[in-house]
Amino acid sequence: MKVSNKIILAFGAAACVGLVYSAAGLANTEKAAEAKSDDATGSYGTTLTKVISTDGAMFSHRTHVVDLDLDCDSCHPDPFQKKRGAAKAAGDYNMKSLEEGKYCGVCHDGDTAFGVTDADSCVTCHGDMQEMILKETGDFMFSHRVHVEDMGLECDSCHPDTFKQKRGAAKAAGDYTMKSLEEGKYCGVCHDGDTAFGVTDPTTCVTCHGSDMKQPTTIVFEKPVKAVVFNHQEHTEDIGLACSDCHNDLFKMKLGSAEEQADKFTMEALYAGKYCGGCHDGESAFASDTKCATCHIGVLGYDRLFGDKSAKGEGHEEH
Repeated sequence: MKVSNKIILAFGAAACVGLVYSAAGLANTEKAAEAKSDDATGSYGTTLTKVISTDGAMFSHRTHVVDLDLDCDSCHPDPFQKKRGAAKAAGDYNMKSLEEGKYCGVCHDGDTAFGVTDADSCVTCHGDMQEMILKETGDFMFSHRVHVEDMGLECDSCHPDTFKQKRGAAKAAGDYTMKSLEEGKYCGVCHDGDTAFGVTDPTTCVTCHGSDMKQPTTIVFEKPVKAVVFNHQEHTEDIGLACSDCHNDLFKMKLGSAEEQADKFTMEALYAGKYCGGCHDGESAFASDTKCATCHIGVLGYDRLFGDKSAKGEGHEEH
């Protein structure tokens, strides 16, 4: 009988403790639900949709779900998979795809919602463009501030027809060169000498290439033979040639570009009027098949030029 009483008392105590913990758990659950509902956009069946916005203001769930009253299945899983980052991982989440009616472009077609090509709506998705406008390139090749703030151009003046709206896309294309610009591509669409100063105007080189543009005083070619020298100062300051006299018809405006095609950078090419032969034809300047030592300093000259004072000619004693 005593054992039975002890068992009853033990069960009674356990029940009381259980009630206390149950009440506490219920209170915590209610608080948790209350806290969760503060961030929730609404309840769809058994799913509680939470407001999540991207850091760059690219997309706002709140605007689409709460303000526009769209359901989950309005976008998922057809335009977008229900997995964060899936669109980016697909590799084709870009402006071109949107313009073709994919992803955001399903609705943002200019009819259902504002179009993705609408110049007035760029900031709606891309956020405050001021940071981009004020961000200048390190070598002063292009200034957003001058074109947008000073000239009053809109985003669609250049994007996406002339330049893709992605930093580095032009360089990655492989044809972002002075030759392309001269043919009316990229910057050359406007910088044609009429709409804006031309890219071949020798007086405007520093406008894009930097006000402190300095050409190397002496260039030493090591290929296809070692070594040939070229003096920039003599040709520009002493003779008075402009950048456009040699670039980009005879030489690309990139140090070492001629040597990258050493099989073409030959004396035969010069005789045909290419490279240095464009001027050194016997009329504009001495012919390229004369005064060889003026340019060709050889291995010995190369070693001496770069500080090897012990370099001696073969078969000669040091005096």
